[in-house]
Amino acid sequence: MSKNKNKDKKQELSKYLPKNLNIRDYELRQTIRKGCHSIIKLAKAVQSNKFFALKKIKKSEIISLNIKDRIRNGIIALSLCESNFIQKYQGFAIDDKFVYILTELITGGGLYPLLREEGRFPLPQAKTYAAEVVLILEHLHSRDIIYRDLRPENLLFDHKGFLKLVDFGFAKVLEGQTYTVCGLPEYLAPEILLNKGYGKEIDWWAFGCLLYEFLVGISPFYEKDPILIFKRILKRDIKFPSNFPPSAKSLIKHCLELDIGNRYGGLNRGIAEIKQHRFFEGIDWNSLSKQKGKQIYIPNVENGDDMKLLTFINYDEDDTSHTNTELDPFEDWIKKKE
Repeated sequence: MSKNKNKDKKQELSKYLPKNLNIRDYELRQTIRKGCHSIIKLAKAVQSNKFFALKKIKKSEIISLNIKDRIRNGIIALSLCESNFIQKYQGFAIDDKFVYILTELITGGGLYPLLREEGRFPLPQAKTYAAEVVLILEHLHSRDIIYRDLRPENLLFDHKGFLKLVDFGFAKVLEGQTYTVCGLPEYLAPEILLNKGYGKEIDWWAFGCLLYEFLVGISPFYEKDPILIFKRILKRDIKFPSNFPPSAKSLIKHCLELDIGNRYGGLNRGIAEIKQHRFFEGIDWNSLSKQKGKQIYIPNVENGDDMKLLTFINYDEDDTSHTNTELDPFEDWIKKKE
């Protein structure tokens, strides 16, 4: 893509930092989760009494780690999504210490702890979850969004048992290729490791890893040593159990193709190759996209406002420094439109 086209694209995307919020309109409560550079708090809207999830990211760390563009890209990508299978974006706010990202509160618990508890999913359950992830990636890619961090930890359940994708920390609107190394080591596509430049095809590689983990309980390239993980990825060293479903094996091998030209999801037919694969026989894509029908696993919550499955952590926030207004690189995020 030419420099002028890149500039036009950035100008076009600048309008997708909407919904500036007043953080004083929200009452911050318990801490739900702590990440590397952020914490997620339970937030209550003062006027409506409705609860949300609020991510707080220190501006000082964003600046020192030079991840301003990454945070901005994630906000833009999330704001462009309109899928029932993706956590809904509510807006963002900035003060002199933090960047805040407000999203819907998802109360059905996580897919990762359920998988750890069960060890692996039965084939019908794995098929349903895999189909929902296909719909997620289809939606993202239709909006030129590359996700780059697909894994069980980033999938939660709503109160009906449907999956919701969360955490857009590595997501980016992308036409063409990018080179940033990011994501879980076991899920990295070979082109990332080889620094060749990559596109949306890496999400389908990660999907193949995810489906394998659904059915086996560990990722296909799991090793304790990251170097051994990378060697296995580059050799496409996949070991299937003897009782592994043949249709699932076929789909996974098509997604874990070293040659992106042969990898499912990246061919001329695109996602049709995946949706029409025999592994998904019996899936009514239209009904599933509308979230019709009863899920195999239903969380033990009454409704979307029932928070009994949320796990709060004791976390004393340390103080953080103010950002000098004159040096603040975030001022352009909140400028009023003409």
